[in-house]
Formats: sequence, C-alpha cells, structure tokens
Amino acid sequence: MVSPLWQMSTGIVAAVLLCCLQQGCSQDDGIREYTVEKIPSTAKPQLQSASLQSAWFFKLTGPADDVLEQVVAFSRIVKSLQFDRDGTPHYDVPEGWSVTSGPAPRYQTLKINGTEPPLEVTVSALPGPESDFGGYLLSNLNRWREQLGKEPYDSSDWLEQSRSNGELVVIPTDSQIVAMVNLTGELPEEKGPGRILGAVVLLPPADNSAETTQSPSVTPGPSVTPRSAITPEVKPGLDYQKPENWSPTTGNTMRLASFEAKHEGGTADVSVSRLSGGGETLANVNRWREQVKLDELSEEDLNADSAKLKIGGQEAIYVKAVGPEQTILAAIVPDGKNKWFFKMQGPKDVVAQETENFEAFLKSVKFEDQ
Repeated sequence: MVSPLWQMSTGIVAAVLLCCLQQGCSQDDGIREYTVEKIPSTAKPQLQSASLQSAWFFKLTGPADDVLEQVVAFSRIVKSLQFDRDGTPHYDVPEGWSVTSGPAPRYQTLKINGTEPPLEVTVSALPGPESDFGGYLLSNLNRWREQLGKEPYDSSDWLEQSRSNGELVVIPTDSQIVAMVNLTGELPEEKGPGRILGAVVLLPPADNSAETTQSPSVTPGPSVTPRSAITPEVKPGLDYQKPENWSPTTGNTMRLASFEAKHEGGTADVSVSRLSGGGETLANVNRWREQVKLDELSEEDLNADSAKLKIGGQEAIYVKAVGPEQTILAAIVPDGKNKWFFKMQGPKDVVAQETENFEAFLKSVKFEDQ
C-alpha cells in the first residue's frame, strides 16, 4: 500500500522548498550553528577567474517517505549557507545530526541520527561550469534521475519540463545561484520508492570583477540538443577507428559519440564526451565504482589500481571497475580546462569480450585542432 507521504505531489514539495529558501520556515526544527572545517588548499578546485569558481552539491537519498520528512530541515541547511572570501562554507545543521569529514571524494557527511535505514546528506565541492550553467545543471539532474531509474531529459525544453514536474527550483541572487532538486523514482535493488533532495550551489570567483558577479542565466542553451537531432558519428574535435562490431547509437545530449556492442549476454554501451571542468578524477572514478556496486577508492588506491596510457598523444588515466554484475572501463584525458571521457559499460562478461576492442579504439583516437 502506498503511504500518504509518497502520494504527496512533487509540486507541493517544490513549493515547500521555495518557501523555505525565500522566506524561511516557521517550524522550529532545532537548528544550531555549525561551522564547516576549512577546505585544505589541495582540495579546492583551481579554475581561472573568468569561470565560476566552484559548485557545491548537497544531496539526500533514501526511501521516499523518510526523505520527505527532512524537506524542511534540508532546505534550512541550504538557506543558511554563507561563504568566506576564500570559499569556506558555513551552514546550520539540525539539532541531533552528526557531522564527519569525508569519506573522499565527499567533503563532509551529515548523518541524520535516529533514522532507519540511516539517512545522510553528502556535501561535495566540484569545479563549476565556465559558461553553460544550463548544460551543467542538466547533466547533474540527469545523473540523479538515472539513479532513481528515470529516463534522462533529452529535449530542448528540459528546463520547463523539470519545473512543471516539480523537480527543479532555481533561485539566482547577486552572489550565487541555487538549484534545488526534488526527484522521485525507484531505489536500486528493488528497495522500493525513493527520493532525492539535492542542491547545486554555484559561486563566482572570489576575485571577480563587477562584470562577473552577475548570477549566470539559467536557460537550456544551445548545447541542449533534442535526441532526434544528434548524429551518432559526428566527430567534433577528434577522429578514431570504430571496431567493426560496434553500432552507432543516438546516445544522449552529453555525448559526442555513442556506440553499442551487442552480444548474446547483453549489450556494452560506449560513450565519448568532453566536459567543461569535468570534476576531480577520484570523484568520477568512485561514482563509476558506485554504479557497479564497488567500494570507494582512496587517492592512494586509485594510483595503484589505474594505468597510464597515451590517447591521441595525450597523457590519460585508464581505470577498470569490475563489479559483481556490471563493468565500467573508462579513460580520462585532461584538455586544458576540460576533460575528455571515454567510457564502456555493460554486463561483466560482455565488457570482458569487448575490452580488447575498447583499448584498440582508445589507441586509434586522434585529437583535431579546436
């Protein structure tokens, strides 16, 4: 039987989020002040002052009813956010919650004591987008949608769709921009209805000029292309040799090239993308490992478990995440302020059969002048 909380419309939740952020909540939820530890200088994203300095991610995932009960508290955390000139965050934490550093690649974990199964809010800092905030927000929104078994948005009106569905509330200010996300779907491994409450907070550079202090506009932007308009084998910025048994696919809006390799045991999906910033390597690797049900790695473990290779004459890191059922092979190539991602994912046995083809594909890549 579906509970009343689960039946609450996403639109109502969005209204609660908006109310809490813009006006504050009258409910006395036992908030106390907590100052987040200063980020070590080595952990701070290093971006040029012309770009947004950083993006802070707050995320709460769990059973739909349990997460819904934390809407007000979660919103108050985000509303209380303040940043020092060097980007150090300060925010209020509900009474009775506990705060720990990490584990990497997280910056902090806020544990909601007394919940079963245990709920926690993860806090992470990543490089922000250089210009296309719309595309940046879309890629993260789709990543969270997929975690709840939902299809990614792939049309030019994704912003209006997500707002109409009560999944997104965007609040720009003079100093930052906050995107609140509220998603419902199904938790993996048949754990039932799930919900994600998330916040993406974009900060401008600390030493920005008057021209760069303006909040970025939130529009779908030219980078959001309908699925039907994507040409599978467009090769912007690179050339390559495709294995004969790989078939081009339409993929999604974030891909520059997309293929599939079909076998009796299933299909391996191959993608090529180039992202602004692209995030920290360890964070990306641990996200992939989570997808195939593997434990996170430390920086030391990553150095031991990854390989170095040349792709198009550029130094790349190559990782293999072999899970109990699924495997991900991925190579990351830094490209100035951007990163190239070459990734294969599929059933463990299928990817094992395609590993040689994938590595040959990587060796065939040649980057063209941009």
